[in-house]
Amino acid sequence: MGSAEARMPRIFGAAIAHAHGGFFYLASVTFILCLMLGGGTRGGFLSDTVLQFLSLPLLVTALWRLCDLPKSQDRRCVLWLVGAVLFLPLLQLVPLPPAIWSALPGRAAAVEAFGLAGHDLGWMPISLSPAGTWLALLGLVPPLAVFLGTLLLTYPERRLLSLVFLAAAFFSAVLGLLQLAQGPSSALRFFAFTNVADPVGFFANRNHFAALLYSGVVFAVAWALDAAGRIQQSRKARRPTTEGLVLLIAAATVLTVLICVQLMTRSRAGLGLTVFAIAGASALFFARPKAGAWLTPSRLVLSVVLAAGALSSQVVFHGIIARFAADPVEDGRLRYARTTIEAAWANLPFGTGVGSFVPVYAGVEQPADLIANVFVNHAHNDLLEFWLEGGVLSAALVAAWAGWLAFKLLTVWNPRVAWGQEDIDGSLARAAILLLLLLAAHSVVDYPLRTSAVMSVMAMACAFLVEAPEENSARRLRSRDRPLERGDGGTTRRSPQALGRPAAAAAGPVMPRPPNIVWPDSTEEARPRQRPERSPPLDRDFS
Repeated sequence: MGSAEARMPRIFGAAIAHAHGGFFYLASVTFILCLMLGGGTRGGFLSDTVLQFLSLPLLVTALWRLCDLPKSQDRRCVLWLVGAVLFLPLLQLVPLPPAIWSALPGRAAAVEAFGLAGHDLGWMPISLSPAGTWLALLGLVPPLAVFLGTLLLTYPERRLLSLVFLAAAFFSAVLGLLQLAQGPSSALRFFAFTNVADPVGFFANRNHFAALLYSGVVFAVAWALDAAGRIQQSRKARRPTTEGLVLLIAAATVLTVLICVQLMTRSRAGLGLTVFAIAGASALFFARPKAGAWLTPSRLVLSVVLAAGALSSQVVFHGIIARFAADPVEDGRLRYARTTIEAAWANLPFGTGVGSFVPVYAGVEQPADLIANVFVNHAHNDLLEFWLEGGVLSAALVAAWAGWLAFKLLTVWNPRVAWGQEDIDGSLARAAILLLLLLAAHSVVDYPLRTSAVMSVMAMACAFLVEAPEENSARRLRSRDRPLERGDGGTTRRSPQALGRPAAAAAGPVMPRPPNIVWPDSTEEARPRQRPERSPPLDRDFS
């Protein structure tokens, strides 16, 4: 094992050497399952149910390990924010007496419907759609498991997880190419209602697939930057190595494929945000001057964009022009936003309940706003939909998250603040900031965060902005998970060092050292000295 890890690149060998406890593999597999099964646009799909069930082992294990992890101020703050997010739908499911429930804003129509039906009002929750609120609450299980799992990973393991994410995004992009090659009737399209003329990967909607692609672009640029730095360091040290070159080729290949498939999705939001993703990720070069002058942002961006454009020019440009030539008002987003705002004002301050958008919107939609053959399942603006469903509490949570993100932006992008153990750790944290900003901007015109897959990517990015646990704490958690083996194949009790307690405290009081004795400080001096050879005994005659 040791020789194999020594031959690996330093950045991979360190992560694999610290992942023997199995928790990293559990977190990685769960994250991959989120990207593969979480592409549905609404709750209730079979794939979502299976994903929530498969996420439980990671969630339970992470909660159990989190109890023994020291709570820093940074970690405690983000855990309180996550707890508040979970508390909102639970609060909306608490039954209220009829007198209180009927007095809530926006309940007059429901009270009148009960009266016309001849039913008495019983104890009712705040949510106008309790089933939808339960589905929304269960939908938080996969991203919560990914967030807590990533939160407990060390910096080397987080680097490896980011590579797992890039590999999954690359595989999803290749799947999208196969879908496009096989046409609208491709068996590789896993949802009945989907964009049959465009690549969608594991998603049902091309816009959400586009969110995965530009997320991968940001992380691929971060790794390309790290590869350039490794090549530059090897040149200065005059020790040629292939590690940086392999990383650079792999990152450039992934980056080219992701941009190429992004052009083929013909998603207007995805294309626009990809441009900002490339421009923002290029700022990582200026945040890390050790990348080397030979690989500048302009050279990398120009080469990748030219390669992607040359590969996809015959397929996508006429479709892109047609997409941007269409009137954006015709798709009804402005109508959805106006109706959502009116409903949100009518149901302040408590909202209508998380997951209740469809029945609430159908009850307030005006005939003049109807669009033929169009079913409105979301507001196409997550901020407005959060406001409608959660009211004042939802707006407060969004404001708290925005404040936390602004604080992290000032911290991570501060050149005088060292983040992580290696330069790549700081680059990945800055890339996570850019990714969260892009998802927030995308949420203004669409609903990418309503899918478990994109929400899990957001959860991973948020966890990257929290300091990783110390190596000693993570090692204690791993050692506690498995018994200690004896040489004869049995098990034995752990030493105090393995349990995180000082050996002297477990063995009893320590006797003080005798005075006037110089104790050796190094291992060289601590070695036992060789006894001098004795001279042979003298022959004496005692007779």
